[in-house]
Amino acid sequence: MTITLQRMRDFEPQRPLPGQFSLAVARHTAQTWPSKEVDDYAAERSSMLHRLVDDLELPVQSWGGTDDEYSHEVVEIIVGLASAVIAAFAPALISLISRRSKGKEEPSVPGFKLTNSRGETLTLTFEDRRGDVDRQMLDQLTAFLSRSAADAS
Repeated sequence: MTITLQRMRDFEPQRPLPGQFSLAVARHTAQTWPSKEVDDYAAERSSMLHRLVDDLELPVQSWGGTDDEYSHEVVEIIVGLASAVIAAFAPALISLISRRSKGKEEPSVPGFKLTNSRGETLTLTFEDRRGDVDRQMLDQLTAFLSRSAADAS
């Protein structure tokens, strides 16, 4: 199995409107495609994104290819994000690249790229989690989101 982190890093996101963010999320790949393994990874990613949006009651402008029958290596959703939600959104994103797939060693989601309305991006992957860096990642992500949300006000 390989991980499509370079594809995610190279992914050209849509430029969201002020007060919105683009969230591009990678999935794992398998030795063969199509395969049940790839479909399972895509379904798990879709479920996690829906749960994230539902739990935080985020308005979704676009689901992109999240629920397509064809499994994309990277999908992008556009969400509205108020300043009040940032404190919950940042740790929820970090958990996406921390949570393990059932019975697997790798994280459920290998990484994500967040883009604000100015076109600035922040890419975080499971590789960035080496050692005890969750606090640093959380601080970096919270600062990015807060700065971006303040610009939208």
